[in-house]
Amino acid sequence: MKNYLLPLIGLFFAVSAQAASFTDGKEYISLEKPVASAPAALKFFSFYCPSCYQYDEVFEITDNVKKVLPADVKLTEYHVDFLGPLGQDMTHAWSVAMLLNVQDKVKPLLFDAVQKKQTIKTADDIRSVFISAGVSASDYDAAWNSFAVKSLTAKQQEMAKAVDLTGVPAIFINGKYMINPKGLKSDDLNAFVKNYADTVRFLISKS
Repeated sequence: MKNYLLPLIGLFFAVSAQAASFTDGKEYISLEKPVASAPAALKFFSFYCPSCYQYDEVFEITDNVKKVLPADVKLTEYHVDFLGPLGQDMTHAWSVAMLLNVQDKVKPLLFDAVQKKQTIKTADDIRSVFISAGVSASDYDAAWNSFAVKSLTAKQQEMAKAVDLTGVPAIFINGKYMINPKGLKSDDLNAFVKNYADTVRFLISKS
């Protein structure tokens, strides 16, 4: 009987040790007011945010987070409108991307246009990026003026207020916890990225 218990005891201590390595106030922060309506995994970003560009296009943190999520959990990404001269237009355009399901196609192009080429000066420039990504002008215009996109834009804005968002990039888990990048391992880039993804994994399992 004791021989059967040993593996179980070992498993218990392994799980306990793993759980103890993540601390509220360090790797993550519990929200004072949980938001029950928030997606299980929610990320806020802005195309005008240099750190958001680094997270997505250089460090690939977003991709690593997606890899650790359970099969039934999708990372929902919302754009914020409090950064940049066309912040509100960008948020509306991101709603278009969500409605047309072309987020993966337009995101790198929009980041490139804003952060590297600096070619986004007007709403028409945003529209041109979508067209270059393969979205027809008629589909873009119809989506831009649709009630569905207006609702999605309002949803992004309301959720940012609900979680009391103060900066980006930011990831929230189950409307209860926010990842705290300042508390993550920073010995090197690989350690930081892994600690970030592991914290997300821990919080998903905790919830």
